Amino acid sequence: YINFVTSDVFPGQTLVVPSQGWFPEPELVWLDSEGTVLTGARTEAQRGVNEETFSVSSRLSVEQSPGNSFTCRVRHQETSITISPKATLVVPSQPLVVPVGSEVTLPCELEPVKDLRDLVVDWARPDLKPRYVHIRRYGRDHLLSQNSLYLGRTRLSERGLAYGDMSLTLSRVRLSDAGTYHCFIPQMDTRAEVTLHVVSPVSVSLTKDHSGSPELRCESRGWFPEPELVWLDSEGTVLTGARTEAQRGVNEETFSVSSRLSVEQSPGNSFTCRVRHQETRQSRETNISITGETQVSSCSVAWTFFTLGLLLLLAAAVAFVVWKFKLLDSKNVS
Repeated sequence: YINFVTSDVFPGQTLVVPSQGWFPEPELVWLDSEGTVLTGARTEAQRGVNEETFSVSSRLSVEQSPGNSFTCRVRHQETSITISPKATLVVPSQPLVVPVGSEVTLPCELEPVKDLRDLVVDWARPDLKPRYVHIRRYGRDHLLSQNSLYLGRTRLSERGLAYGDMSLTLSRVRLSDAGTYHCFIPQMDTRAEVTLHVVSPVSVSLTKDHSGSPELRCESRGWFPEPELVWLDSEGTVLTGARTEAQRGVNEETFSVSSRLSVEQSPGNSFTCRVRHQETRQSRETNISITGETQVSSCSVAWTFFTLGLLLLLAAAVAFVVWKFKLLDSKNVS
């Protein structure tokens, strides 16, 4: 507050005290020399048309007090203001990489901790229309505006929300779920981003090259950034000499990777194809076991052709015999 003090006042005088620049509107009181509040003053506060602050003025006739010392006090009533630290949402700094068909939780936690059960919390993907993945309004899921791609596949933890955890669980993950997700609390004007990469399972198949020799083919798609693919034998030793390539479609944001390995490169009969990110330490792998009989492909191919040729000759012989019988029957009739 501010004090205005005047002394040596004679009876019959009127004290006038103005003060400007207050906000919100202040309180003005007069006190005598003993600190007693005086009544009967004519006080008014005004706010100009284009001004944001108040001016206050007061008039007091000194005949109201026998003393000759007066105090004019302009003050704001005591106000308590609590300033909380700015709330932030904590999310992973690296993208999440998950396989198709799995269940994943997109982490998003409020710091400092606050009960979110009765607030508005949103999950959205800006690249979609409608963009909402999951919406919660004041204690209830509000899914009328939810994108139909996520129908029945999202949920929030009631227990987690009580402790500031608004992490989203997404089930039956699809390749189309890959993207950037926003977690958002409108009342706090705070948001964060979580990036999700969805990869297809690593598949390994046994094929044959142009010469008929057996080779293994490994494929996986949906990776970002470009992954590394390695082959390992049954002892975990990295195999070299595989023909590996990664491709990115014209309108795609992710990479597909494929590799071919001739099985003669290893005496073992168990092989592992591993696709991984060095930065995120995410990896997917699968293995295949090959029996000795599978590798004798040239004999199998020759035997197959021999059998087919024999069947064709047999069919031709049967057709010839049938034709001869029909020819003899027609001559006998004549």
